[in-house]
Amino acid sequence: MSDSLPMRERLARHRADAACAGCHGPDGAGIPGQYPRLSGQFAEYVDAQLKLFRAGARVNKLIARDYFREA
Repeated sequence: MSDSLPMRERLARHRADAACAGCHGPDGAGIPGQYPRLSGQFAEYVDAQLKLFRAGARVNKLIARDYFREA
């Protein structure tokens, strides 16, 4: 995945755009102390974290694994 893609496009590629934007905001800025900033993160890091959530290796009660299932 390219670092030059806007965060919104990167999230959409994971089929999680609407779900992520609901908490992290449409621009990925997050809410300090509640939801981390996604914009500005390296694409490889975001991709790796989403894969861990999908696999169940990283757990967060607010994140449903269904957001990350493969098509």
